[in-house]
Amino acid sequence: MKKSLILSSLALSALLVSACSSTGTLTRYYTLAADSSIRASKSYPYKLVVQKFTIDPAYNSSNIIYRESPYDFMSYNHDLWATAPDHQIVNVFTDDLKQSGLFEKVEQHASEMPDYEITGHLLAIEEIDEGSNRFARVAIEISFRDVKKDSTLWKNSFDAKESLNGTEPREIAKSASKLVNRYAQTVISEVENILSRTSMPESAVQ
Repeated sequence: MKKSLILSSLALSALLVSACSSTGTLTRYYTLAADSSIRASKSYPYKLVVQKFTIDPAYNSSNIIYRESPYDFMSYNHDLWATAPDHQIVNVFTDDLKQSGLFEKVEQHASEMPDYEITGHLLAIEEIDEGSNRFARVAIEISFRDVKKDSTLWKNSFDAKESLNGTEPREIAKSASKLVNRYAQTVISEVENILSRTSMPESAVQ
């Protein structure tokens, strides 16, 4: 009987220790943020859809990835993306394009036949640790297509690093957001140039 009581007490203690350890570390979630200051110089009466991006399988996770060398591939256990990183990047691009005013309508799920579409492939989103220096890195491929003509009008790859301003994990989200917004601004500028060359003058409105 005593042996049974001792075993029960040990089991209860183990459960309490496990419960304490599981609740002792707070899991935190992070999101990317769009840049509300992005603007195009003209507006065009076209409809754009931002398609769901594809993603490299290694980064298809809510865990924030970090690397200390080209050979390491690690992740934080309690610092996570709130949603899949490719989904967040699509949201940032969509918000930036809407805010820019370049298109009459910008959607992720087309309610009608769009004139143009943006597609993308996320190659990497991660923290890079180089000694005492830490960076966010985002690598992505973006294409701008004419839907009705089924042709790619522009395509480019982006791969850059942005310094982290501090050691808090949220700095990864802040620096990654800067990179994605910078890429979106470049896309908007390039697309605007294309539209200015291919559209009739009267189709552009100030």
